[in-house]
Amino acid sequence: MNVLAHDVKRANTIHKEDEAKPEQILISSLRHHDIYNFSDQKLGHLHDLVQTMPAGILTFAVMTRGGFWGIGENFYAIPWQAFTVDSANNRLRVNMSLDRLKNAPSFDDGNRPDWDDPVWASDIHGYYGAGHAMPKKTPASSGETPPLV
Repeated sequence: MNVLAHDVKRANTIHKEDEAKPEQILISSLRHHDIYNFSDQKLGHLHDLVQTMPAGILTFAVMTRGGFWGIGENFYAIPWQAFTVDSANNRLRVNMSLDRLKNAPSFDDGNRPDWDDPVWASDIHGYYGAGHAMPKKTPASSGETPPLV
């Protein structure tokens, strides 16, 4: 075995056992799947995702609940940070009871929120306890030229 191959092999075997490994999934594999809480109660269906462009940051998942064949459904914008991906069951989980969901802010499909409104986003993030409401603008998303490194 040459020295380079030996170093590569050794580097690949050095890792922390408790270190979380990044996981990549196809968003399409979760689309229209059910969303559950951690008590295995079905909360709704994943309807869509909101992504901030051009940064490519997922900001909200839109969940639907209720209705019949798309009529009378309630839509919920849930901060992406509030979700846990359950890849073993191919679903999303959010830490919320059915009772709390009944009082969650919702909208109908014809009256979508202004995704860029910082007050609305802050209220939604506060309701779900999901940290910072809006991603900070990067030079690429603010129209500024990034500094040369």
